[in-house]
Amino acid sequence: MRHPTAPRTGTQPAIDPRLPLPRKPRSRSKTIVPQTASRRAERRAQSARASASGVFLVVDSLRRASVRELEVHDQPPASRKVVKARANRAPGRVVRIDLGDGRCAYGRQLTGVIVEFYDRVGGAGEAVNLLELVVSPVAFRVWVVDSAFRRGNWELLDVVTLDEDEATRIHYFAKQDIRGRISVHWSNPVSGGSGERAASFEECRDLEIAAVWSREHVEDRLRDHFDGRPNKWVESLRLKP
Repeated sequence: MRHPTAPRTGTQPAIDPRLPLPRKPRSRSKTIVPQTASRRAERRAQSARASASGVFLVVDSLRRASVRELEVHDQPPASRKVVKARANRAPGRVVRIDLGDGRCAYGRQLTGVIVEFYDRVGGAGEAVNLLELVVSPVAFRVWVVDSAFRRGNWELLDVVTLDEDEATRIHYFAKQDIRGRISVHWSNPVSGGSGERAASFEECRDLEIAAVWSREHVEDRLRDHFDGRPNKWVESLRLKP
């Protein structure tokens, strides 16, 4: 059953003259749609500009951070400074070592009787920036006798204070007794304690041997190191499997 007002198939709907003519619906396709598309395009453009600006800021920030990081790595730690000290063997004391052939080497007192020697050759009496010197590659670290720091032996330069890592670092050295038993010797500069524990040959292969070096033996080793030849004292102390 059809609705009473529904038109019949194939005929036009009847119009009651007493009723107002229906208004023709407004077409919004020509007014609203173009404006909406325009707004969307503007929003996309703004978003693209903001995104590009954001990417630029992020890239610029990363670039600046990278530059700062490189600058920090190229500079000595801010915690180190050059100071004077009365004690010949004050922690951080830098020494210049005359190798007797127009060359000199440098070392620095760490904690206890441990001294590090740098893989750097200099000339006798040269001017040297100590803060730059102490970030040089290290050739080796060994125990050294006190007499090497007496005046008339190694030249005593100023002190470059130890940073936190250097002042608290636990050092490990290898030992081997007459029976061939191998152990690791450790020393803690914070607690002042030290000790040994059994270890394997593989574990100690790359460790420095626990031995106190004289001034002359250190100088021999430095000359051999810079000349690229084996050192007889190092070979005599080498661990035996």
